[in-house]
Amino acid sequence: MKFNIKLTDKLRFSNEEFFTLCAANPELRLEKDKYGNIILMSPTGMNSSFLNGILFAEVFLWNKTAKLGKILDSNGGVTLPDGSVRAANVAFISNEKLNKLSEEELEKFGKVCPDFVIELRSKSDSMKELQEKMDIWVTNGVPLAWLINPKNQEVHIYKMNQPTEIVKGFDKFISGEPVLKGFELDLKLLLS
Repeated sequence: MKFNIKLTDKLRFSNEEFFTLCAANPELRLEKDKYGNIILMSPTGMNSSFLNGILFAEVFLWNKTAKLGKILDSNGGVTLPDGSVRAANVAFISNEKLNKLSEEELEKFGKVCPDFVIELRSKSDSMKELQEKMDIWVTNGVPLAWLINPKNQEVHIYKMNQPTEIVKGFDKFISGEPVLKGFELDLKLLLS
């Protein structure tokens, strides 16, 4: 579940001010949309957290060998080209993009669009709001994004300039190609 906090023009936060707000309130999960509105994200339940851990671990283990970039967990925010500050459950950023960021940007919400994101629907999440967030990721330049819905055992696969593909059933593997070369996720891992 998320709550939008609408602000008057006089109360809009710059990216620097927003980072300061987040740093002063680490117990809150905040995002900022392209209009400067603050989005308060509620914590997830334990089952969602377990699944999040599995997803992060799988991408991390693939990258441990591939060494193609870095993985962000749900605490890692990025500033997208539209000015919004967003965090995915799991995000992969290539070394090529990371090497263009300053040390200061790496310490804050760096201006970078991930190469790959995973959003995991928790019990409190609205599917419509998550689909809108996926559109934001792809519109801003994420070439591959997965929206995983454990309740319905579905994965919505978003690719730039392509229709969304829906994989039904967690008895399958899904491929991270061509973005995550050699990566496949065994969806059965999400059934435990």
